[in-house]
Amino acid sequence: MDIRSLRIGDIVTTNGTPANTKEGEYYEVVEINGDESWFDEQDNIKHSGCVSIKPITDRSEYVGGAWVDYLQPIPITDELLKSLNAEFVLRNNGGRVYMIGFCSIQKIINADYYTFTAEAGRWKIRTSKHIKYLHELQHEIFDAGVELKIKL
Repeated sequence: MDIRSLRIGDIVTTNGTPANTKEGEYYEVVEINGDESWFDEQDNIKHSGCVSIKPITDRSEYVGGAWVDYLQPIPITDELLKSLNAEFVLRNNGGRVYMIGFCSIQKIINADYYTFTAEAGRWKIRTSKHIKYLHELQHEIFDAGVELKIKL
């Protein structure tokens, strides 16, 4: 992942390489340090940018570190949207539309992305973006001023 695409509070997973993490489990980014770097002589790889993460399913205060290239974005799926309490509103030309507050998330048929649209007030302030991953959805929802409660 690109460290520039991350914000504190983002939910990600790892490839299982960082200590005390498991591939496929969800973690919250609690700190970002883009200045850190380390050259792994054994694998001949330079790691740049690290984050502190904590498991979202664990109630402990454990926080661990991970190089950004060990992180993986979480793809948006219909199941993920349902777990975020997104309200399914209609099928549209084979696609599906969900609502969170005044924000719509539409799965485009035969596309590998969703379209996020926010409309607010009578002035129809509108933004529309293609998104693929949960952290991108988190950014758009936050920027639209809607609270997103994540319970995965």
